[in-house]
Amino acid sequence: MAIIDAMKEVEVKKGDDIIKQGEDGDFFYVIDKGTYEVHVTREDGEDSIMQHRVKSAHVRRKLYGELIDKVSLFETLTEYEKLKIADVLYTLVFSDGESIIKQGETADGMYFVISGSVKITKIVDGKEVAVKDINSGQYFGELALLKNKPRAASATALGSTKVAFLAAEAFERLMGPCLKMMHIHADDYL
Repeated sequence: MAIIDAMKEVEVKKGDDIIKQGEDGDFFYVIDKGTYEVHVTREDGEDSIMQHRVKSAHVRRKLYGELIDKVSLFETLTEYEKLKIADVLYTLVFSDGESIIKQGETADGMYFVISGSVKITKIVDGKEVAVKDINSGQYFGELALLKNKPRAASATALGSTKVAFLAAEAFERLMGPCLKMMHIHADDYL
């Protein structure tokens, strides 16, 4: 039996809950069209809202392809490898001063700045210390994934900031060709 034969179409209305955090998963969902929001309660109890509009693979690859071409980390990747990364990215938007990641958190992925800027800070001897600003075409959040440790720094949006998010599972599967370069750049944060 083919997977497609086991699928069934379900139409949902605005406001319908499809999946609830903490409940057992019962189905695998493929979203064909529309806009949806994901509300996630993080470990620290804060709510985060992500809004997604389903895009065709072509539009998605064009949108993220332009970003990927700006990121120096991806210079050596083949076109196919770049497309595979574009397929798993999704956009998050943060307001000025909004926390993106917090020092000490478990890493859930890494981020690529599409527009806006991000301030990276660390708590050192009880005081917040600015490490660097990250701008369009740059990335952050990879250190915790590389080292398999909690976040070593915090990231906060400077103005309205749009980022592409690469989940940890996709990072492990797709970023192999970039790992050497990432380890080299990891020293920039020290």
